[in-house]
Amino acid sequence: MMNRVFAISVALLALTCATLVAGSPSCGDFEQRPCSADEAPARCVSGLVENYASKRCERSSLEQIKPLPEPLPPVFARLHPDNPDHAARLAQRMTLAIAGPSGDPLAKVEVQGAQSILDLKREIAKVAKSNASSFDVYLPLTDQPLDDTLRIAQYELNEQSDLYVLAKPCRGAECKMVLLIYPRGEPSTSDHVSGNTTVLEVKEHMRNKTRRPAKHIELDFEGTVLKNDRTLASYQIGNHTSTTLGMRYTAPASITFLLYVRRPDGSILTLDEQTNYTFVDEVKAEIERVTGISASRQALSFKGQPLNQRFLGLDVPVREGDTIDLSIIPSPNS
Repeated sequence: MMNRVFAISVALLALTCATLVAGSPSCGDFEQRPCSADEAPARCVSGLVENYASKRCERSSLEQIKPLPEPLPPVFARLHPDNPDHAARLAQRMTLAIAGPSGDPLAKVEVQGAQSILDLKREIAKVAKSNASSFDVYLPLTDQPLDDTLRIAQYELNEQSDLYVLAKPCRGAECKMVLLIYPRGEPSTSDHVSGNTTVLEVKEHMRNKTRRPAKHIELDFEGTVLKNDRTLASYQIGNHTSTTLGMRYTAPASITFLLYVRRPDGSILTLDEQTNYTFVDEVKAEIERVTGISASRQALSFKGQPLNQRFLGLDVPVREGDTIDLSIIPSPNS
């Protein structure tokens, strides 16, 4: 009897374990792959985000606000004019060479050791025609700016010092920045934006450069896929962060082909170098260049369907060797 009870208990335990294992999610949890729509309503469980690069669910680095960098500590905490060595440092005049963010020469300024770092920035601003409040001064291999309130001599700067400037760290709606965007397999590009720029607006800016509609562009920042209706500031993207976005396309690459245009008299016009991402307006502009027919008077159609969409081959699949029809809209004066 006891053996039978023991056997039943073991069987029940095995069944329970099997149920737990079968019911355990294989996707969506920490360091697991994102779930598909058939597996779960959300790609990652609450509190995790999809890392676009690793294709894993992770804790987002965007959840915690990154502190702005503290000023660089000085070499000399205090300088006493009564001290001969300190007095010489304060009286020293020098010409400092300043580089821009890319390392290119920006300005050469004459200053004195007794002047403040803010005074130095004002001299740089005069030469660079900028505002001293918009940037900070840095020493090489440091990510902390020089303190505006301290004297030049406190940092032991001299004519051999290499200095460079960067835009003052900022975050929030009014923060201005240059956003670097890296499409996979293509050259990087940049866009001048602010913190209140939406992700959709960034995609729209990219449209003319990538020739892809916004709905076919996906952007990610630090492994988090960005949503169209969110602003850059809401993702804590500012000029103090690595303002680099990854980008991928959610539709196939463009295909180059010949396009034939049938004119009202039945003659055929050939247009080369067309793609499924060519703007319809660009086709009209090319027709105007060749025929002299104003783009505003052109009506294009393909298999009886008007080509009113923005891109040539997205809604109506115009491909290699296809012929579209051109009809002329009567002039209002005719």
